[in-house]
Amino acid sequence: CAEMMIENDISSLVVTNDTSLNILTKSDLVKFYAEHYIKKYSVDEFMTKDVFTISPSHSLHTALLLMIKNRISRVVVTRGNEIVGIITSRDLMPITSFVEGSDHDDDDAGIESKDLSGIGYIMLARDVMNRPIIISKNTDLSEAAQIMHDKRISGIPVASSSTDLNGIISKTDIVRALIE
Repeated sequence: CAEMMIENDISSLVVTNDTSLNILTKSDLVKFYAEHYIKKYSVDEFMTKDVFTISPSHSLHTALLLMIKNRISRVVVTRGNEIVGIITSRDLMPITSFVEGSDHDDDDAGIESKDLSGIGYIMLARDVMNRPIIISKNTDLSEAAQIMHDKRISGIPVASSSTDLNGIISKTDIVRALIE
Protein backbone atom coordinates (compact mmCIF):
# COMPACT_ATOMS: atom_id res chain seq x y z
CA CYS A 1 0.00 0.00 0.00
CA ALA A 2 2.81 2.41 0.89
CA GLU A 3 4.53 1.73 -2.43
CA MET A 4 1.29 2.30 -4.36
CA MET A 5 0.74 5.64 -2.61
CA ILE A 6 4.28 6.86 -3.30
CA GLU A 7 4.40 5.61 -6.90
CA ASN A 8 1.04 7.19 -7.75
CA ASP A 9 1.48 10.35 -5.64
CA ILE A 10 -1.76 9.72 -3.76
CA SER A 11 -2.77 9.94 -0.10
CA SER A 12 -5.30 7.14 0.16
CA LEU A 13 -6.39 3.81 -1.25
CA VAL A 14 -9.81 2.21 -1.40
CA VAL A 15 -9.74 -1.26 0.15
CA THR A 16 -12.53 -3.67 -0.67
CA ASN A 17 -13.58 -7.19 0.13
CA ASP A 18 -16.83 -9.09 -0.42
CA THR A 19 -18.70 -7.29 2.35
CA SER A 20 -17.12 -3.88 2.93
CA LEU A 21 -15.56 -0.83 1.39
CA ASN A 22 -12.82 0.96 3.37
CA ILE A 23 -10.17 3.59 2.89
CA LEU A 24 -6.51 3.44 3.93
CA THR A 25 -4.79 6.82 4.25
CA LYS A 26 -1.26 8.12 4.77
CA SER A 27 -2.46 9.09 8.25
CA ASP A 28 -3.25 5.42 8.93
CA LEU A 29 0.23 4.41 7.78
CA VAL A 30 1.85 7.14 9.92
CA LYS A 31 -0.03 5.85 12.97
CA PHE A 32 1.07 2.29 12.11
CA TYR A 33 4.69 3.47 11.83
CA ALA A 34 4.50 5.25 15.20
CA GLU A 35 3.23 2.09 16.89
CA HIS A 36 5.42 -0.54 15.22
CA TYR A 37 8.75 1.03 14.18
CA ILE A 38 10.09 2.55 17.39
CA LYS A 39 13.86 3.27 17.20
CA LYS A 40 14.12 2.00 13.63
CA TYR A 41 15.18 5.29 11.99
CA SER A 42 15.89 8.89 12.95
CA VAL A 43 14.25 11.92 11.33
CA ASP A 44 17.43 12.96 9.46
CA GLU A 45 17.42 9.70 7.49
CA PHE A 46 14.15 10.55 5.75
CA MET A 47 13.59 14.31 6.10
CA THR A 48 13.43 16.51 3.02
CA LYS A 49 16.47 18.77 3.18
CA ASP A 50 15.50 21.26 0.48
CA VAL A 51 12.70 23.21 2.14
CA PHE A 52 10.74 25.96 0.46
CA THR A 53 10.71 29.05 2.65
CA ILE A 54 9.27 32.54 2.59
CA SER A 55 9.68 35.53 4.87
CA PRO A 56 6.90 36.86 7.11
CA SER A 57 6.56 39.86 4.77
CA HIS A 58 5.94 37.83 1.60
CA SER A 59 2.40 37.98 0.22
CA LEU A 60 0.03 35.03 0.47
CA HIS A 61 -0.05 35.10 -3.31
CA THR A 62 3.69 34.29 -3.26
CA ALA A 63 3.12 31.43 -0.79
CA LEU A 64 0.29 29.99 -2.89
CA LEU A 65 2.25 30.22 -6.15
CA LEU A 66 5.25 28.52 -4.50
CA MET A 67 3.02 25.65 -3.31
CA ILE A 68 1.33 25.23 -6.70
CA LYS A 69 4.51 25.50 -8.77
CA ASN A 70 6.41 23.00 -6.61
CA ARG A 71 3.47 20.70 -5.82
CA ILE A 72 3.97 21.08 -2.07
CA SER A 73 1.42 21.58 0.68
CA ARG A 74 3.43 23.70 3.14
CA VAL A 75 6.08 26.41 3.28
CA VAL A 76 8.19 27.29 6.29
CA VAL A 77 8.27 30.96 7.24
CA THR A 78 11.78 32.06 8.19
CA ARG A 79 13.62 35.19 9.23
CA GLY A 80 17.15 34.45 8.05
CA ASN A 81 17.57 30.76 8.93
CA GLU A 82 15.30 31.07 11.99
CA ILE A 83 11.95 29.28 11.81
CA VAL A 84 9.16 31.68 12.78
CA GLY A 85 6.10 29.97 11.31
CA ILE A 86 4.53 27.57 8.85
CA ILE A 87 1.78 27.97 6.26
CA THR A 88 -0.07 24.96 4.89
CA SER A 89 -2.48 24.66 2.01
CA ARG A 90 -5.19 24.14 4.62
CA ASP A 91 -4.39 27.59 6.07
CA LEU A 92 -4.95 29.14 2.64
CA MET A 93 -8.27 27.44 1.86
CA PRO A 94 -10.49 30.20 3.32
CA ILE A 95 -8.53 32.82 1.39
CA THR A 96 -8.59 31.16 -2.03
CA SER A 97 -12.24 32.06 -2.56
CA PHE A 98 -11.26 35.74 -2.22
CA VAL A 99 -8.27 35.30 -4.52
CA GLU A 100 -10.49 33.77 -7.19
CA GLY A 101 -13.12 36.51 -6.82
CA SER A 102 -16.86 36.14 -6.59
CA ASP A 103 -18.76 33.88 -9.00
CA HIS A 104 -22.18 35.19 -8.12
CA ASP A 105 -23.94 38.53 -8.41
CA ASP A 106 -24.89 39.95 -5.02
CA ASP A 107 -26.60 43.01 -6.54
CA ASP A 108 -29.96 41.21 -6.54
CA ALA A 109 -29.73 40.85 -2.76
CA GLY A 110 -29.04 44.55 -2.31
CA ILE A 111 -25.40 43.87 -1.39
CA GLU A 112 -22.72 45.91 -3.09
CA SER A 113 -20.33 43.54 -4.85
CA LYS A 114 -16.61 44.23 -4.33
CA ASP A 115 -13.70 42.78 -6.25
CA LEU A 116 -11.57 41.02 -3.64
CA SER A 117 -9.33 39.19 -6.11
CA GLY A 118 -6.28 41.20 -4.97
CA ILE A 119 -6.49 40.11 -1.33
CA GLY A 120 -3.77 37.50 -1.84
CA TYR A 121 -1.37 40.33 -2.66
CA ILE A 122 -2.39 42.43 0.36
CA MET A 123 -2.33 39.74 3.06
CA LEU A 124 1.09 38.67 4.22
CA ALA A 125 2.55 35.38 5.42
CA ARG A 126 2.68 36.72 8.98
CA ASP A 127 -1.12 37.25 8.83
CA VAL A 128 -1.88 33.50 8.54
CA MET A 129 1.24 31.60 9.59
CA ASN A 130 1.02 29.26 12.53
CA ARG A 131 3.66 28.69 15.15
CA PRO A 132 5.10 25.31 14.21
CA ILE A 133 6.13 22.38 16.30
CA ILE A 134 9.87 21.98 15.67
CA ILE A 135 11.84 18.75 16.14
CA SER A 136 15.50 17.81 16.07
CA LYS A 137 17.01 15.85 13.20
CA ASN A 138 18.10 13.24 15.79
CA THR A 139 14.51 12.58 16.89
CA ASP A 140 13.25 9.02 16.47
CA LEU A 141 11.10 8.93 13.32
CA SER A 142 8.40 7.06 15.26
CA GLU A 143 8.20 10.01 17.65
CA ALA A 144 7.72 12.40 14.72
CA ALA A 145 5.00 10.07 13.38
CA GLN A 146 3.30 10.06 16.78
CA ILE A 147 3.36 13.87 16.94
CA MET A 148 1.82 14.09 13.47
CA HIS A 149 -0.88 11.62 14.44
CA ASP A 150 -1.67 13.26 17.79
CA LYS A 151 -1.63 16.87 16.50
CA ARG A 152 -3.31 15.98 13.18
CA ILE A 153 -0.58 17.67 11.15
CA SER A 154 1.22 16.46 8.06
CA GLY A 155 4.65 18.06 8.34
CA ILE A 156 7.11 19.23 10.97
CA PRO A 157 10.11 21.53 10.43
CA VAL A 158 13.42 20.04 11.53
CA ALA A 159 16.09 22.14 13.21
CA SER A 160 19.61 21.49 14.54
CA SER A 161 19.12 24.01 17.35
CA SER A 162 15.80 25.34 18.58
CA THR A 163 15.16 27.39 15.44
CA ASP A 164 17.82 26.82 12.71
CA LEU A 165 16.09 25.11 9.77
CA ASN A 166 17.65 21.83 8.52
CA GLY A 167 14.71 20.24 6.74
CA ILE A 168 11.13 19.10 7.06
CA ILE A 169 9.61 15.70 7.79
CA SER A 170 6.23 14.88 6.27
CA LYS A 171 3.75 12.03 6.21
CA THR A 172 5.07 11.16 2.76
CA ASP A 173 8.60 10.82 4.18
CA ILE A 174 7.30 8.45 6.87
CA VAL A 175 5.44 6.38 4.27
CA ARG A 176 8.75 6.15 2.36
CA ALA A 177 10.37 4.81 5.55
CA LEU A 178 7.77 2.03 5.62
CA ILE A 179 8.88 0.98 2.14
CA GLU A 180 12.48 0.65 3.36
